[in-house]
Amino acid sequence: MTTLPAGFPTGCPATIPGVRACANDVVFRITQNPPSATDLLSFAELGRIWKRPPSQTDVCKGHGISVFTDTRDACHFRGLQPNGGGQYLATATLTQAHGLVAKTGKRSHHTWWPFHGTNRTALFK
Repeated sequence: MTTLPAGFPTGCPATIPGVRACANDVVFRITQNPPSATDLLSFAELGRIWKRPPSQTDVCKGHGISVFTDTRDACHFRGLQPNGGGQYLATATLTQAHGLVAKTGKRSHHTWWPFHGTNRTALFK
């Protein structure tokens, strides 16, 4: 299905600069080995609490999943988060059937907004 899950903020992620359909994007995410469903949840799905009042953009990004398009950046991030998210570098190829993506951070950091019903754990190896 090519719709976003219920509960997304109004206009999200259409208001994020550079948002586009995934197009055979090879992405990396720090996970456990093997990747679990919990490893592939957004901050919103995890119920993470903001340390400061979030902007609309931050809230929208929080409904997506952080991924990287360069293994070096993913490994650098892994080194900054030694106790969170695991130590395995999982990879996936995201197609237009899997959702929307935008470059949302430094280096190769992207946010991926998976479509409703996407089997995230089946994508990441």
